Amino acid sequence: MAIRESLDYVLSALPEGLALCIKDCTPIVVDFEAVVVQRCKQGVKKLGILKACKPKPGLKILDATAGFGRDAAVLASSGAEVLMCEREAVLAALLDDGLKRLSTTSDLKLRLIPKDAKDYLTSLKV
Repeated sequence: MAIRESLDYVLSALPEGLALCIKDCTPIVVDFEAVVVQRCKQGVKKLGILKACKPKPGLKILDATAGFGRDAAVLASSGAEVLMCEREAVLAALLDDGLKRLSTTSDLKLRLIPKDAKDYLTSLKV
């Protein structure tokens, strides 16, 4: 079922979740838990984001350009609390769907702000 269409893509509700469907490409679904499983298979050495951010339980991280949420999931899998900002409505919708499908037993601490990070940061009171 197509939810939103443009000349270049279609957002569709598939059994595995909301999907970005682009002609001749595999549908893209945000699956935070699958990213964590993949991280475990790859090991820490191949994930530069972990070396750069050094996440640990209790650390709060802002992912200012969340995209498909892969970096956020990897950082959250190390115990960090990750706030994702995404200004693109299509990507924000995919991220929101991924968050809604997170297992109730998931330890991932992820939140989404569906707006530009600059706007979000300037709205904060210091």
